[in-house]
Amino acid sequence: YAGWGGHNQAAQARSWLEPFERETGIRVHQTTLNGYGDLKAMVDAGKVTWDVVVIGSNWGLERDARYLEPIPPRIWKRPDILPGLASRLRVPDLVYSIVLNYRRDLVPRPLTGWADFFDRRAVHGRRVTYDVVQYGLFEAALMADGVASKDLYPLDLDRAFRVLDRLGDDLVLVKNLEEASDLLHGGDVVAALYSQNHAYLSRHKSSAVEIAWRQQILLCEYLAVSRGTAHREEAMALIDYIVGPEAQSRLSRNLSYSPINVGSTVAPEMEPHMTFSHRSSEDAAFDDEWWSRNVDEVQARFDAWKAERPGNR
Repeated sequence: YAGWGGHNQAAQARSWLEPFERETGIRVHQTTLNGYGDLKAMVDAGKVTWDVVVIGSNWGLERDARYLEPIPPRIWKRPDILPGLASRLRVPDLVYSIVLNYRRDLVPRPLTGWADFFDRRAVHGRRVTYDVVQYGLFEAALMADGVASKDLYPLDLDRAFRVLDRLGDDLVLVKNLEEASDLLHGGDVVAALYSQNHAYLSRHKSSAVEIAWRQQILLCEYLAVSRGTAHREEAMALIDYIVGPEAQSRLSRNLSYSPINVGSTVAPEMEPHMTFSHRSSEDAAFDDEWWSRNVDEVQARFDAWKAERPGNR
């Protein structure tokens, strides 16, 4: 089981992997990944050691099919999985969202949406986000400029960059989310664009941060199986177990992710922190297919934009 480490993988192990071992007698070994380069190299070399791989919304689409085993329809077409999320190469295991986090003591009024994030005349101070091109910054910029969530794609990149230009050097880009939350909770920035789950995990740092849930940007984490695995049946059994109602319910009691199984339940104390507790018609969602076709172009433009702006970090 190759995950992304940290709090999330530890919770996944408690909620999914360890109960699966106890119930089936199948031993699950864990490792961590850093991007998909190692997986591609394993498959290309015919020396696959990873079986179940945790992937983001930007991967596991048809253009990646050479690296992944097809998932049996009995799993990805399970009627209790939220509709429209699973495909023949990947199955969702959780839902989360990118939201506007802000210091309520450092802004003139409660913030209500992405327009506030990009309005430095009305809301003074620096903002921070994760320096990853597919993390909602462009979608947020377009919604701030009046684009309806249902009309975001194809992204109007020229318009989005004009909105980013409004912030100048008040936009701080960081390489890890811990730094982003440290800056926000420490009062070095007034607002942050990052996930509601990271907001939940960093809530102990101060009591001054609030979330503006309006216009949240929804996305999933997914599970896939490496092509050429020697443990195909065991890998499929693990995925089928993870997306079941009981396993999904267990994870949602450990982390603030919304379950993807319609039969799952969540602990009442966790509901306020969950994406699905704040759904509205203004929610947006990543178009994974669009990003799979355009991510290289957007990355190149973003890198050029960063290189030209003052105060880049």
